[in-house]
Amino acid sequence: MVKIMRHLLNIALFGLSLFSGVVKADVAITVSGIQDGKIASVHACSKNGGKDLSPEIIVTEIPSEAKFVTVIVDDPDARAVAGKTWVHWNIFNVPVTGSSMTFEEGSKPKGKVGKNSAGSSKYQGMCPPNGKHTYRFAVFTQSGEVKVKSGFTATAVTIEDFEKKNKGSILSKAVVTGDFG
Repeated sequence: MVKIMRHLLNIALFGLSLFSGVVKADVAITVSGIQDGKIASVHACSKNGGKDLSPEIIVTEIPSEAKFVTVIVDDPDARAVAGKTWVHWNIFNVPVTGSSMTFEEGSKPKGKVGKNSAGSSKYQGMCPPNGKHTYRFAVFTQSGEVKVKSGFTATAVTIEDFEKKNKGSILSKAVVTGDFG
């Protein structure tokens, strides 16, 4: 009876994943610049003593069917002062080279670089104007390349925007949060 119940549950979950357009698969993310829930100051803006240095991001358990990875770093707590979720980094369509990959600290990853909310195509360090903010570091695995604009016509893309526009290509997602301020 238990085996039958498990089988029915697996069928139901698989059906939900097909319905939603997202295939459930494992992926994991580790951000070395986050210790005990806090983001190291080197990854902040110069105004806050940082160097606008992107942290090392390690992506593991990449599904075998994944062809590309996207990384988005944003700050939903900025809505109170900026009126929107502030995007600190957009890197789209990074080719997958195995079941794990590392984005080295301060490096410019391969892939299509989008803009942050300040209009730059670089990593923008944490710079909360009104106290502590919680920042989100998200990684998505994709079955194919997603269509995004880069260069002058690019716009900053939040985690929610990316999911909404690309749900048919997303295989999995992982998010890590860290506080700064």
